[in-house]
Amino acid sequence: MVEVIRSTQALPESYKATWKLDMRERKNLLIANLAALAILFIITPLIFAFASSVRPNESYRFSLTGVSGLLDIFVLVIVLALMLLVHEGIHGIFIWIFTGTRPKFALKVYYAYAAAPGWYLAKWPYFITAIAPLVVITALGLIAMTFVPLSWVFAMMLLVIFNASGAVGDAWVALALLKRKPSVFAQDDGDVVTFYESV
Repeated sequence: MVEVIRSTQALPESYKATWKLDMRERKNLLIANLAALAILFIITPLIFAFASSVRPNESYRFSLTGVSGLLDIFVLVIVLALMLLVHEGIHGIFIWIFTGTRPKFALKVYYAYAAAPGWYLAKWPYFITAIAPLVVITALGLIAMTFVPLSWVFAMMLLVIFNASGAVGDAWVALALLKRKPSVFAQDDGDVVTFYESV
């Protein structure tokens, strides 16, 4: 029986690659982006409904015209940038916790990532690392909507919506990981996530 450890830089000899998600492949990138778009359409009315329930009698709408439109677009850009920083920062914190080393950060055209090249994380540490930004940002964003000034509610809504949509790759990996043996290790190089298991 293989002892499951948090992280290692050397796999046991019996371990082989059994699953891979390569975001450099057009097919995977297309699937991820279509899924992100679908989630965007599904979650947006839910978040608006939540905001309306915790802050009744308020109106939340996005404008593309006039001064209000310019302000909304500015808020959208700032929220997107903030979401990327916070999302990848949370990944990075957990990579550091589980490996003791600084993560590698990168920004690509269609996605950003925090990676742990050269490291293999056990099942649950990697699951936590993968899913943490979705859980943390969603929870804090929903809580924040209940008490931040009204002028900030729209920004919090956007933060939760875009983070959930942008977490498609994380959810993809996390769901695949749940189907694996407890002894599985995951290697995250940013563009590519590979699972290794004893065969």
